[in-house]
Amino acid sequence: YDEALDGWDAAARGFGVQVRQIDHRAPATADVILRDVMAGQEAGMFATAVRYKGTRPEMWIKHLAPDVLEPRFFGLFAKPSGDLLGWFSLTFSLGNRSLASLGLVLKADWAGKGLGVAAVRHAVTRKDVLLARPVPVLAAATLPSNDAMIHVLQKAGLIDCGEVPDGGVFKRMFATSSVKW
Repeated sequence: YDEALDGWDAAARGFGVQVRQIDHRAPATADVILRDVMAGQEAGMFATAVRYKGTRPEMWIKHLAPDVLEPRFFGLFAKPSGDLLGWFSLTFSLGNRSLASLGLVLKADWAGKGLGVAAVRHAVTRKDVLLARPVPVLAAATLPSNDAMIHVLQKAGLIDCGEVPDGGVFKRMFATSSVKW
């Protein structure tokens, strides 16, 4: 997958953004993803059981995105520079293949500039293509204290489904349609 980011006005912003599928299993790519996840956790943006410390990324990426969930990762690359601005992931739910989950991480310099909203909208409108089969519901979870992500998900048009416990932590759930957790 390699397409322009929907809803990103390249002319007005002075550069384009390309959405490109990335191989999350490649050690260098896994390292970038895992370092971004650890930075987000340290900043209190989200919670994960992954404790990556810079070694064996090919092992740790399997903890973050187990193969059984059929994970797919997509980089958000600036055009023409090729700089990685962030990425999003899509994974299937283990118990419900009609539900997929969205994860989003942006580099700190890109927070609050519309990139997150455009990426979520792109994932929602293209989910069937990105996942290579129809998926009725796309969901996203965030910490209730993550006001920035809550704003992104609401602005992108996802429905707030409330808070649910998840592994000892409460998460606020959003979805493309109303879902009972």
